[in-house]
Amino acid sequence: MLAIASGWDLEVERGPGCLLVKLGDPEPDSADVPPLADVVWSLMEQYLVSRLVLDLSEVRDFDRHLLAHLVRLHRRIHAHGGMIRLMGLSRANQAIVQIHGLNSHLPVYEDMEDAVMGAYPGKPR
Repeated sequence: MLAIASGWDLEVERGPGCLLVKLGDPEPDSADVPPLADVVWSLMEQYLVSRLVLDLSEVRDFDRHLLAHLVRLHRRIHAHGGMIRLMGLSRANQAIVQIHGLNSHLPVYEDMEDAVMGAYPGKPR
């Protein structure tokens, strides 16, 4: 895995036909943290992929700001014929995605294998 110093704590790995990105919280000292959508899109261009699996299992603060970043990223990826899949969300964070009506745009999977293979996304209970 490759750690990227961009203000965001990212681990990047090339998967089968997609880019696997593990996201952590932004570095607390970073005043000029670039938008997540721009950082991840740049990585996708660098790796020449249009499919993204985003692992959010280490994100502590899943708030409206992060959700807005994810929506912007989804729009950019979708406009270029790609797809984004999320994994590693807690049940509470899955519910946030569902409450905002984004589960069709930001499908959530239980684990990396299901996300990569496109198994039916998990639903909060």
